[in-house]
Amino acid sequence: MKEDNSFSKFGLLQPGRYHFDVPPLKGRRSTFQRSLGIMVNKNAGIGFYSTMFWLFLKGSSGVVQFSLLWPYEKIGDQLEMHMPFPVDIGFHSPRPLYEGQAPDDEECSAIGGICYYKSSDLLAQRAFDMFLEYGERALWLFMENEYEKAFGEGEEQPK
Repeated sequence: MKEDNSFSKFGLLQPGRYHFDVPPLKGRRSTFQRSLGIMVNKNAGIGFYSTMFWLFLKGSSGVVQFSLLWPYEKIGDQLEMHMPFPVDIGFHSPRPLYEGQAPDDEECSAIGGICYYKSSDLLAQRAFDMFLEYGERALWLFMENEYEKAFGEGEEQPK
């Protein structure tokens, strides 16, 4: 299959999966690990493309993930960007998050083993609104707050 180099001229990543570590928030000491996952999809048949973004906040008890989808179209030599939209806030845990919860069928790459997962699209919309109004730092802090609610603990701050 021939590689589509047209993405490069727009400053976009080629279709595929990418993973990046994210540095800690400035002025905040925390044991959370932050990372960004990106998957660029291409549907050449109709000229529609999408990029899926995942922000991961990993602590000692589990992982909180924020998912965002950004669709766009390639029309001739131009890209038409559509409004990105939040997909969900997900909670990955090695233990059940509620009574009677069954584990997912597949091994979870977010926690590296058996995973109990739950998600909320309503929380994702709140997180996205926070991001639009206050920026990236507010989104990470929102995720930290949701981590504390879901797992019943915050991360200890090193002394």
